[in-house]
Parts: sequence; structure tokens; C-alpha cells
Amino acid sequence: MNHNTTDLKPMRIGDVIDYSIEIFKTNFKTLALLSLILYVPWIFISSLISSQLLENQLAPFLNLISDFDAFNFEETYDYQPNFNYLILNYLLMFLDYAYKLSIKVVFHAAIILVVYDYVVKGTIMPFSFQNTLNIIKQSFSYILKLAGYTFLFGLIMFGVMSTLGTVLVFLIGFLSVFIISMTIALPFGLNFIASLVAIILGVLLLLAGFILLGFFWVKFIFGFNLIVVEKRSVGDSLKRSFDLSKGYFWHIGLSSLLSYFLFSLIGGMFVLASLSTMFINNILYSLLFSFAQVFNAILYPFIYVFITVLFIDMKVRKEGLDLDVKFNKLISRDS
Repeated sequence: MNHNTTDLKPMRIGDVIDYSIEIFKTNFKTLALLSLILYVPWIFISSLISSQLLENQLAPFLNLISDFDAFNFEETYDYQPNFNYLILNYLLMFLDYAYKLSIKVVFHAAIILVVYDYVVKGTIMPFSFQNTLNIIKQSFSYILKLAGYTFLFGLIMFGVMSTLGTVLVFLIGFLSVFIISMTIALPFGLNFIASLVAIILGVLLLLAGFILLGFFWVKFIFGFNLIVVEKRSVGDSLKRSFDLSKGYFWHIGLSSLLSYFLFSLIGGMFVLASLSTMFINNILYSLLFSFAQVFNAILYPFIYVFITVLFIDMKVRKEGLDLDVKFNKLISRDS
């Protein structure tokens, strides 16, 4: 078994991203095999179905383009959604929720175990199919707690988004009425200034809403890590994650935002390339779209790599985890 000799220390935003990339590269074979077993099959199947659903939804637009190219403007399309596609869409949604509450949480737990062992325990698990299966087997022991946390976290975020959406709609509606009133009541110069101020306020309200939503996401981001690493219950994980992230909102938020942007940028290029073939050949589009989704699935562990690195960084900053690790290394050397 190989050993990681990197010393733990508080990390800046750039350090979090760099170290996450290093961990992903070092453990790529194991993480990729985890993806191939636990994630890629579902992504491949769902992406094939999604590509067909997307093609059905875009059918009127594609027909319009075809008629435009042929200079045929006499036909009009009374598009009616295909009932079979509608049923297929609801079935896909149900299966996706079922997957997220079962196999996907096991996948997340396996990534956390690999990363935590590498960073904190200093062990690099030798790549083999049997070792990967052992990690998966160990991860299944957390499935009920992780599913419960996923469901509870989803309810919290749904409540926050619903409340936030209602408030924003009301405030933006009020600002819209204000702009119209000022346009009618005031001279051109003044109504332009009043409208500009109202628009700026609307943008600031939207920005504040996104920040508030991000606040709750940051506060509960470490729930999975706490269940897997510290063996916490669902309720304890919520409270502990809230406390652990206290005082580091911008550090966690900006690190997550930049890391997720990096992940999306690389994977998004392949998705855009596949979408460009939609107008050329449907079969080619379905295959390339599925390939792009599979490629993104291989990269997906990077998300939980950087979340786990952030979790370890918080424990270093607030609980002296680095000192505990150094102390344990000294004891192991002496023994």
C-alpha cells in the first residue's frame, strides 16, 4: 500500500482546487472504476432517453428551420405533445429520484472514503477491481442515513427556494409597477433615472436571493462527509455541518463555485459539441450526447473530491486535525 506524504495545513481557495486536482489524478483509476460501476450505467441509459425527449420537445423548432431552409412558409404546425413521451418523461423523473436516494449516495460515500483515506490517513489504495468492490461494500452501510440526509436536505432547499421565489416575484412585480408609474408620471429624464434605479434594485434583489440560497447550500454541504467519516446521524450531521462551516461562508462558497465552474467548463464543451449534431443526424446526436454524459460521469467524482477537501480544510482550521495527524504519524513511527 502506497502512502501520501503531503502535510495537512489550512488551504486558500487556489490550494483547494490544486489539491483536489492532484487527488483526482492520483486516484483516477479507482474513482473512474467507481463511476463505471455506480454511475455510468444510469447516466448512459438516462441520457439516451433524455436525448429522445429533447428531440421531441424541439420538434416544432426543427421543423420550422427545415421549412425556412426550403422556403416553405405555407404549413403551420399544431404541435401536440406525444403521450408516450410524456409518460417516459415522468418515468425518467421517478427513476432518477430513486437512483439519487440509493445507488448515487453509495457512490458519494465511496468517493469520500477514497479521498479521506488519501488525505488524512495517508494511504493510497492499490488499484484493483477487488479493492474497489470492497470500498463499495463498505459504502453500502451508510445508504439509509445518506438517503435520509438527501431527502431532508432536498426539503430544506425546496422550502428556501419556494419562499425566496415568492418574495422575489412579489418584489419584482412591485418594482415593475413602480417603473410603469414613473414612466407615466415623470418627465423623460426623471423617469429614466427612476427606472434605472428600479432595475438596479431588481438585479440586486436577484443577486441577494442567489447568495441566500448559496448560504444554505454552504451550511449543509458537509452532511455526507460527517455521516461517512464521523458516523453521525442525519440530524447531528445537519447541525454539525452548520457549525463547521460557520465563519467560512465565502471561503467555502467561492472554492465550490470555482471548482464546479472548472468541472462544468470541461464537461460542457462535449455536451455543446453533441448538441451541434442535432441538426445533422439524430442517431449521431443521440450517440454523441450519451458519450458526453458518460465523459461527464467519469469527471463527476471531482465534485465530491473538492467537497471532501473543503471538509478536511475546515477540520484543520477549526479543530486542529493537522496536529492530530502529525501526532498519529509520530506514534506510528515510534512503534
